[in-house]
Formats: sequence, C-alpha cells, structure tokens
Amino acid sequence: MAISHQIGALEFLVQPVPVPAKVDLFGALSSSVLFEDNIVAPLDEAWNANRN
Repeated sequence: MAISHQIGALEFLVQPVPVPAKVDLFGALSSSVLFEDNIVAPLDEAWNANRN
C-alpha cells in the first residue's frame, strides 16, 4: 500500500516496508561516507565575501 503526500507543488510517494527485528545498525553506514578534505580548514587563497 503506497502512501502519497503533497507539499506545495511537490508530491511524494512512499511505500512502508517491514524491517527485520534483529538488525544491528551499528556500523551500517560504515564505508558509505567519502572523506576528501577538511571542509572547515582555512582556504589557501584570499577571497572577498562582501556582497555588492
């Protein structure tokens, strides 16, 4: 049984599925995140953040 939801112009169609009761979620997303660089480190180049 699919469930349809509409928010503004967007419409979502979802279908609930059963989840096995004995699923160990610890580490379920391991190796699914790719680390490329430190996104909070200072940049090596000067830039102007003023908006004109």
